[in-house]
Amino acid sequence: MRFLSAGLALIFAGAAFGADESTMALLSLLNSKASGSPKVYRESLAVVKADAEKGKALQQFVYATVCPNDAKAGEYLEASRPKIKQLAEKKNNALAWYLLSLEGQDMDALKKAVEGGNVQALNAWGTLMHTSVMTMPNVDEKRLEEVNKAVFDVFRQAAAKNDPNGLYNLGMCYMNGIGCEREVKLGFNAFKTAAERGHPEAINNVGGCYREGIVVERDLEKAARWFKISSDFENAYGRLNYGLALQNGDGVEQDEKAAFALFQLAADDGSAEAINLLAVCYMNGIGTGKDEARAVELFKDSARLGFPPAMENLCECYSAGRGVKADAMESMVWKLRARAAMGDKASVKWLEDNGHKVSAP
Repeated sequence: MRFLSAGLALIFAGAAFGADESTMALLSLLNSKASGSPKVYRESLAVVKADAEKGKALQQFVYATVCPNDAKAGEYLEASRPKIKQLAEKKNNALAWYLLSLEGQDMDALKKAVEGGNVQALNAWGTLMHTSVMTMPNVDEKRLEEVNKAVFDVFRQAAAKNDPNGLYNLGMCYMNGIGCEREVKLGFNAFKTAAERGHPEAINNVGGCYREGIVVERDLEKAARWFKISSDFENAYGRLNYGLALQNGDGVEQDEKAAFALFQLAADDGSAEAINLLAVCYMNGIGTGKDEARAVELFKDSARLGFPPAMENLCECYSAGRGVKADAMESMVWKLRARAAMGDKASVKWLEDNGHKVSAP
């Protein structure tokens, strides 16, 4: 189960501009990428692009910010920016400030949107704060606690507006004790509410709770159903977890070939875990033909993304000579890389002292 948000949690407040079809497409566009639904994102982008071509200023601005390399992006921004800017500066509209923040990651505009209580901005601000403090070298415990409390408060504000991404992020806080006491029941409830509103990442996490028996009674059939829903949104983690259920026959009829196909799709989306699972399939001929050399290539791809289990699998490959020539030293190096990736300083030092790259080459 995934309890980390990889990107800004964004959702468009449809009520701000009316709930017509065009506005709902904007809502889906800004929500679907962060919540993990390439399918909805792709479909919504097509609608927003068509509206932008019709000269709709809001759609032009949003399309240009999410597709900056489009040939018309510059033209769209020049035409629509003055209208969005006027709404922000003359009316102090929080949503307009948020939209302006999307262009060039304008932190001043984002802060004004946060102060105005805009849910998109609240989610983005909380994610930025958390990412910043977690990547800060040698941060002291007091500072970490202060920032995480602020993160929790921001996500709680967004969740209070019944915002799916706010609910998801609040669930993350409760599940991991970020800025609050760890309360897995409150975390599950937040995920469940977000899932009921169609949030693919939350849907996947609800499935994980049923699979592991977290808060709810362990139920593999319910877990598989939740994972399938997330997978149908083309969510990488939903695909991965539903693939595992199919591979093992957990709560669903076993189908190793279907599992392999889902791992391939999730791997194509860049999931390090899925790439590792795909390699295991090739190594052992599960759902596909056996190809140990291909498995080693995939283990290395996953390892380059920083996934320790793939590094450990490479250790075993070099130790046993599976898919690669046996090499005791190379086996040990991969074992130490796995430990280093999990924070073991002694392994980092040995690798550096002996002329080996700490990260996967």
